[in-house]
This record gives sequence, structure tokens and C-alpha cells, in this order.
Amino acid sequence: MGPKRTMVATAEPKGDCVPSCCPRYHEAVELVGKRWTGAILAVMLQGGPMRFSEIGQAVPALSDRLLSERMKELEARGMVERRVGGASPAR
Repeated sequence: MGPKRTMVATAEPKGDCVPSCCPRYHEAVELVGKRWTGAILAVMLQGGPMRFSEIGQAVPALSDRLLSERMKELEARGMVERRVGGASPAR
């Protein structure tokens, strides 16, 4: 096996510009980087509109409490939409 390679990202500052992080980018990375959120989004992107229980079954070891919390966060930021049918119990 050959020597290990290390990748390094560098950027040269342009003029007086100080590198900074876009607040929207930072918020998105923080949200998607939370535990289970990436898996939830991946399942929903593959499966289309899904019921809560279907998402829970598709993401092993994810508790209903944590799934509910993550779904509320995603809904609050407009990344998912919750639709409730007229049936009882809510679907």
C-alpha cells in the first residue's frame, strides 16, 4: 500500500474580504446534521408522501418521540409538510 494522502482545502482571501459562513447555510447544515435527520430525509426523498408510522418503520432504531421531534423541526423550517386527513384518529 502506498503512502497516505491528506486533502487540504485552502482559499486565498480576496482583497479586504474576510471569509464568513452564510447564516442560511449554517442553519441548514446544523439541522440536517442532527442525529437521524439525514436518514429521515433520505427515506422521505425515496418514498414520497409517507405516514408517520411508515417513516418510523423505514428508519430502524428511531424512537417515535425522536421522530416526532425531528419532523416538527423540519416542518417549522418548511422542509416537510404535514397533512392531516378528516378521519379519526388523525392520519
